[in-house]
Amino acid sequence: MLARSYSVEVKRIALLVCLVHSAQARARDDLAEMLCKRMAATAKKVKAKLEEIHQRQRWVGENLISAYRGVLQGLVPGGPVEVAEVAAAQLVMLALTALRGSDGDADADTGPELGAGLGGEERGDSHWR
Repeated sequence: MLARSYSVEVKRIALLVCLVHSAQARARDDLAEMLCKRMAATAKKVKAKLEEIHQRQRWVGENLISAYRGVLQGLVPGGPVEVAEVAAAQLVMLALTALRGSDGDADADTGPELGAGLGGEERGDSHWR
C-alpha cells in the first residue's frame, strides 16, 4: 500500500523516521542496561562492605561477651580466680615450710606476713576479689 500511493520522498522520510525511532529505542535500552549493570556493581560492593561491618561488630560483641564472662567468673565464689589464689597461697606456704625446714635461720616474721599478704583475709583485703 505504501508503494502505490506515496511518492519516493515521503517513503524516504517514513523510513528515516522509523530508523531514528529504532535508534532511539536501542539507545534507551543500552542506557538502561548500563544503569542496571552499574547499580548491580554498586550493590555488590555495598553488600561486601556491610558484611565486613557485620563481621567486625560480631567480633567486637564476642570479645565483649568473653571479657564479661571472665569478669563474672572471677566474681563467682569458688571460681577460677579464687581457685588460683588458693593454689598460689598453698604453694607459697609449701615453699616457706621447705625454707624453714632446710634453712634454720629463716626469718620467722617473713612467713606469716607473706601468707597473710596472699590470702588477703587476714588484712581485710577481700574487696580485691
